[in-house]
Amino acid sequence: MAAELPDSLGSAVTLGADLAEALPEFRADAESRMRDTITVQPVTGHTTDETTGAVTDTLGAAVYGPALAPHNGACRFAVASVQESDPQAGGATYTVTRGRVDVPVGAFVAATGLVVTCVTSEMDPYLPGRRFRTQAPSPANSQATAYRLAVEEIV
Repeated sequence: MAAELPDSLGSAVTLGADLAEALPEFRADAESRMRDTITVQPVTGHTTDETTGAVTDTLGAAVYGPALAPHNGACRFAVASVQESDPQAGGATYTVTRGRVDVPVGAFVAATGLVVTCVTSEMDPYLPGRRFRTQAPSPANSQATAYRLAVEEIV
């Protein structure tokens, strides 16, 4: 049974129907704030530098990016919450910074571990070139105005 509430004139308003009608506009408004572009790629393997021992991800074809219509890599970087940590591994201390990348609903199906590379940023000159890794699959939210993806920066 749909929830009905009286509006200011006393007639019944169905919230579900009103939301369904307004959702495309809400999504367009959310997408209008997505002024940056990214490329999203899966990790297909790893290579190890014989001299330094440094391990580098091998990346597959982009699942989202500037050359892929209809959204062409549009996104918005946001701070999900401040949760930096300084774990140690192999005698080295490193900083993990958590953030969020918002993309249009239906842009791609996110999975844990995808590499997100900032291509352009209209308002932050230090964002292009930075890389992040997705921390969870696409959220399940049928009324979302954007997919809000948890990411950690790859340093």
